[in-house]
Amino acid sequence: MKKIIQKIAYCTVAVSLFTACASDDGFSAEEASNYVKEAMQTTGDEKDEILIGGSAGNTLANKGAVESTENELFATSGNQYFGIFMLAKNKIAPDNGGENYLNIDWSGNRVDVNGVSTENTWSVYMDNVQTEASYAYKNADGKVVPTGDVTQADRTRLYWYDSKERYYPIGNYHKYSFYGYYPYFQDMSTGTEKPTVTKEADYVYVDFDKLDGTQDVIWGSAEPVEDTNEPFNLAYSAKYFRYLQNRDEFDQPIPPVMKFKHKMMMLTFSITAGGTPINENIKDEERHYEKAYNTKVKEISITNAPSTVRLYVASKGTAHASGELIYSLGTRSATYKLKDKINGVPDQEWKGESPQPKKDGDPYKTFENQPDTIPVGQGIILPALSNTDREKNPYALGLTLEYPKGSGITTPLLVPIRLDQIQNFDVPFQPGYKYNIILKIYAPEKIELEATCEPWKDGDNPFFVDQDGTIPIH
Repeated sequence: MKKIIQKIAYCTVAVSLFTACASDDGFSAEEASNYVKEAMQTTGDEKDEILIGGSAGNTLANKGAVESTENELFATSGNQYFGIFMLAKNKIAPDNGGENYLNIDWSGNRVDVNGVSTENTWSVYMDNVQTEASYAYKNADGKVVPTGDVTQADRTRLYWYDSKERYYPIGNYHKYSFYGYYPYFQDMSTGTEKPTVTKEADYVYVDFDKLDGTQDVIWGSAEPVEDTNEPFNLAYSAKYFRYLQNRDEFDQPIPPVMKFKHKMMMLTFSITAGGTPINENIKDEERHYEKAYNTKVKEISITNAPSTVRLYVASKGTAHASGELIYSLGTRSATYKLKDKINGVPDQEWKGESPQPKKDGDPYKTFENQPDTIPVGQGIILPALSNTDREKNPYALGLTLEYPKGSGITTPLLVPIRLDQIQNFDVPFQPGYKYNIILKIYAPEKIELEATCEPWKDGDNPFFVDQDGTIPIH
């Protein structure tokens, strides 16, 4: 097996935050006391709208995967959606309403000035909003326009699936950060079965429990750089975007950038024929490949894979970091089978394929003794293992071969593989990378035996026995 490494580019998302209107940017006690009822309101002609821009990629190696162009643009299609959170990370306003009035608690509870626990509408300002992405570009008037032409695009715009407009809170009491994850749906074919989202005081995490090798788990964030100088100490809030240095030549807010990263690795597979006889003095063109061409690879799978992973979307705590992906050894009982990549037929089982000779330009003529390398299936996405697991509990590669093809006679093969040690490759597999494993297929060798049997030999010193059973003495 040979390994080819290709890094999957980060997906870059510009989050355009058009600020909400308020008549006064100060923080009076009266304004603080009215914050509950005013938080979701806007007034006046200027609205500070929260819009999201993004980018998308080319042909997918896996239909559930999101891939980027060289310019880090990407787009979603079908049932591909992101979940976006807008979470308070720090305070701007003083606690005029009491010690816990502006307390940040992502679990959805807070204690108001009277000591009553109420729903917190500010710590979690956008709660897992279903979002899709489109290629887009800025026209001559400064307006961002969606386009289906990737060559025309200069950005990716993210759109709320419900088409509702969303605006920054007018009070400017918190600085917000943006966090997102993918996929919003675990079942891409039907757009159903959402992963479980849990919000705790200091953590927001997502549990994916339907893993089958097709889910591309992605995480991203836009967190402001800590800066004590105004207006950068206001990021991100409505007030932040009203400053001249945070607006473009069309007097539009310059959006922060949300960078997404693939949190899993992808294995793609190719097959080629192995020739016989094997000897370093025999040239490739002198080998025989007919048996390999008559062998069908019916199934490729990865076993000992996790069935569940947890993604920490956002963190204010110390036990886990934002963007951390974890799995449990107890859940590593799944088998990911290679799926087909026929467009429009999600997750169809791969039907298998045989090694083929190279073509010489004429589809009916081949170079008999020069095998081709053929990509197969749509790729398998799975977590990169920890250092301990790579050594003691590695993934295993499963193959099923049929020879002669069409005969129904199959040979299974299950081989534990330390993927980070193939070809003396001493760098462990890493999240965000795509690796191509080339499988050299040899036809199964029939079990045939020949035998010899040693003939009977005459014993030395023959003897006689009389009728009465005595042994005569001669």
